[in-house]
Order: sequence, then C-alpha cells, then structure tokens
Amino acid sequence: MKVFKHALRQYRSLTPEAQDQRRGLTYALVLHGLLLLALVLSLFATPRSPNPVQIELWAEGDVAIAENQDEPITAPDEPEPEPDPTPVAPKEPEVAPEPTPVQSTPPEVDPDIALSEAKRKKEEEDRLKAEAARKAREEAERKAKEEADRKARAEADQRARTEAERKAREEAERKAREEADQRARAEAERKAREEAEQRARAETERKAREETERKAREAAEQRARAEAQRKAREEAERKAREDAFRAAMLGDGQQIAGAAGGTANRNQVGGGGGNDGYGAQVRACVRPNVIYNTPARNGRNNPTLSYRADLNSDGTVRSVRILRSSGIALFDDAVQKGIAKCSPFPKPPNGRYPSYIDGEYRMYE
Repeated sequence: MKVFKHALRQYRSLTPEAQDQRRGLTYALVLHGLLLLALVLSLFATPRSPNPVQIELWAEGDVAIAENQDEPITAPDEPEPEPDPTPVAPKEPEVAPEPTPVQSTPPEVDPDIALSEAKRKKEEEDRLKAEAARKAREEAERKAKEEADRKARAEADQRARTEAERKAREEAERKAREEADQRARAEAERKAREEAEQRARAETERKAREETERKAREAAEQRARAEAQRKAREEAERKAREDAFRAAMLGDGQQIAGAAGGTANRNQVGGGGGNDGYGAQVRACVRPNVIYNTPARNGRNNPTLSYRADLNSDGTVRSVRILRSSGIALFDDAVQKGIAKCSPFPKPPNGRYPSYIDGEYRMYE
C-alpha cells in the first residue's frame, strides 16, 4: 500500500505530458503481460504424450508401397508410348469394374517410430518452453531496464526540479535580503536626511529667533530712546507752555488754581469754594458730572486725587489721567468720568486752551 501511495504521489507530481506517457507505458505493459500469460497458458495446455494417429491412403492403379514409411512414395517409371501413325477406330469406352471393397485395418505403428516422434515432440515442447522462457526473461529484463531508466529519468527530473526550486528559493531569498538591505539603507538615509533637515530647521529657527530677539532688543532700545526723547521733548514743551501760560495768566492778573505758578489754595480746578474765577468755572462744569454716593464726612479726612486733563485746541477733552489716587477706586473712576464729560472745558481768560491742565479734586469742600 505504501508503494502504491508513493507511486500515486509521484504520478500526481508529474506534468500532463509525463502523465500521458506514463499512462501509455502502463497500458503497453499490461497488454504485453496479458500476451505473455496467454503464451505460457497455451504451452502448458499442450498435451505432453499425444495418442498416435492412423491415416488410410487410397490410390488408383498399381502403386508401389515403400517398405520404409520414412521414404517418399513415388510411382514407377513407365516409358511414354509412341504415337501410331495408322488411324485407329475409336473404341467403345470400357466400363471399369467396381472396386472390391477392402477392409480398412489400422496400420501397424513401429514402437521406435512412435518413441522417436514422442521424443521429438517433447524436445520441441522443451525448445518452445525454453524459447518462451527466454523471451519472457528478455521481456522482463527489457521492462526492468525500461523501468530502471524511467525511474532514473524520474529521479533525475526530480533532482533537477529540486535543484531548480532550491536555486529559485535561494535567488528569492537573496533578492529579499537585497531588497531588505536597500530598504534599510533608504530608511537610514531618510532618517539621516530628516535629522539633518531638522537640525538645519532648528539652526535656522534659532538664528531667526536670535535675529528676532536682537531686532526686538534694538527696536525696544530704539523705542526707549525715542520715548525718552519724546518725553524729554514733551517735558521741554510742557515747561515752555507752562511758562508761557503762567506768563499769560499772571499778565491778566488772574489766579488759576492747578496751573503752574498759580495760587495753591483750596479752590483747585474742579474743587469747591467761592472763587468766581476760572477754577469756579471748571468746578461748575465737572462737579455735576461726578456721579458718586458721597458718605458722611468723618473728622478731617478728605480724600483727594490729582489729575491731568489733556485738551485739544478747541477745549475738548482728549484724555484724563489720574496722577495720584485718592485711595478709593470708585471715587477716582467717578471723578475721571466727570472730568471727561466736561467737554469742552471752560475757555481760559486769554482765549487760548493749553494742551493740558493739572488739578486736584477733593471729596469734601
């Protein structure tokens, strides 16, 4: 059973052409085997000691019978009659006498002849058997040789296929290794390139950041210098305007509280008091706009804040800044909003608005 399964697996592993050849060879072997079996059976079916055969021979006329049956039977030599030149009248046909029946008796068989015939037949049978055996042996040897050649070819084909598969597998593994190495090199190059690009970007960003910081420092320094120059210029302008405003106010004989050079009394700009001058006008403009729930006065405490009102050329309030807080945020906010709502400010006695006015505002007057 294992041999049959092995042969079946080999047969299935063959190509269609090889399977057709294997199938034709199998049919030829089966047919030759059947013919050989029929020949052997026919040889064994032949009788070894056949019975003697009796033959009766009949002949017309006088025929010499040879005493030795092994010699061929021939008729006696008779001279041919010479033709008669004289015409002869035709004779009436003679009626042949009826043959006398001869009693058939079996011929006697020579025992030596029968023995030699049996021996000859036995030798012929042995010769035929030997010839059949020889042919069978040659056929078996031929088939064995063909089977050996077929097996050798099959093994050679199998070895060739195995070698081809091994080479193909090694080639595939080699290509796979080369592809893996190539992918690894490409990945390493990609990572190196990305790292280089990342380092370059980081360096660029660092340089850009440093450049930005440097420019920012330079801009800050420039702005600081510009701011310092602006403040110095504004301070110079303010002092110049204060000097001019003081000169103008004092030249008119007016005392304006909160202005540089004015009288620092209780009647500040926006504060209370009975002054009928410019301070009273500013107080009358600011006080109604200060919305704050003033509590009852406690002793001599009087919250006071200092402010600066930046004015436009037409007297409108541009901005209000708290220079010194009263300590009460809500009061500071209410006063700041009241000053902003006094827009435009009352016109000064000289008819010209300064760029700003500094003043104090007290909660209680």
